[in-house]
Amino acid sequence: MKNIGRLIAEIDDFIEHVLKSFLFLFLFAMVAIILCNVFLRYVFRAPFYWAEDLSKNLMVWIGLIGSQIALKRGLHVGLSFFVDRLPFFISTLISCLVKLFLLIFVIILFKEGINSAFFVKNQRWATLNISMFWVYVSVPTSSLFMAFTLIRQLFMDVQNYILPFNKGTSS
Repeated sequence: MKNIGRLIAEIDDFIEHVLKSFLFLFLFAMVAIILCNVFLRYVFRAPFYWAEDLSKNLMVWIGLIGSQIALKRGLHVGLSFFVDRLPFFISTLISCLVKLFLLIFVIILFKEGINSAFFVKNQRWATLNISMFWVYVSVPTSSLFMAFTLIRQLFMDVQNYILPFNKGTSS
């Protein structure tokens, strides 16, 4: 069981590393495009006509990739005022239930994101001349990574908190 947990953790850490690299690349590209476009607009009065749309698309990807990293690090907003006052085992069970509901949500988000991406695959951005599929596919992509992170967190919670507690009460 520990080997499976270690493998899942290594894969999840690798995914985070790759996503942080893409996040840096997309953020750098977005800032460079915006700064270049501002310069061209005010100095030469001739901005790139596609810069705003590309920046918006990069922002969508940045937000969704960032949400997966925030999920992994526990940085999303949470209301833990009452849960923190409960006994440890009960608060851990509630945490697992919340993660399970989140997992169900991101699975639904993945399915609906795939449907939306394929629904708009024939539509093209007028300024970029690319399929809108490439923006819409960001939703199922980030959902897939979030699902993997939630599975890892659930696996670790059960392995580290639930199973040891049950072993301790049965003897």
